Amino acid sequence: MPKTHDLWSLFIVLGIVAVAGLVGFFIAMWVRRWAAKDEPGAAFTFQDLRDMRARGEITDAEFAAMRNALLGKLDMPGSPPPAPPNRPRPEPPPRPSEDAPGV
Repeated sequence: MPKTHDLWSLFIVLGIVAVAGLVGFFIAMWVRRWAAKDEPGAAFTFQDLRDMRARGEITDAEFAAMRNALLGKLDMPGSPPPAPPNRPRPEPPPRPSEDAPGV
């Protein structure tokens, strides 16, 4: 038969694990609710824009402006800026060849 001291130690460890699990569960639920908060206008989608244009509620110019505004919200920090319109991207400088003298 196990000693009473060993049983108490087992119950204490199991209690700590159970409490830690409950605390972790409630923290995870809180983070999910916090992350799921709706921002104003966040429910507006590209499909909504296409539907509005198809119904004639907005013009093609308004559609393009709203689409660009939505795309601007999706830009991630650190992503390269888009190339300016009607301007080709510069070509990278040529790499030195392996046959070049003095290398």
